[in-house]
Amino acid sequence: GIVDCDFFILVFPGGKGANIEFGIAMALQKPIYLYDTTDEIENVEKTCTFYFLESVTRFQGSSQDFCQMVLNSEKAKATDY
Repeated sequence: GIVDCDFFILVFPGGKGANIEFGIAMALQKPIYLYDTTDEIENVEKTCTFYFLESVTRFQGSSQDFCQMVLNSEKAKATDY
């Protein structure tokens, strides 16, 4: 799944499996979008420092706005080619 995907979405909070998939996506240099459903991404006890890498796009807000942000971002990348 992750090898063939164009980008990776992590819904926070995720479990250990989500973090493994996140790591695979990072290793494969996939664009990563992190959707924070709890507004706790800044809580150091509940998050991971890898979520703050420059290659990770973090988002807090409605799921509709998140989807629109991902679509706009990917569309912009597609027109850059």
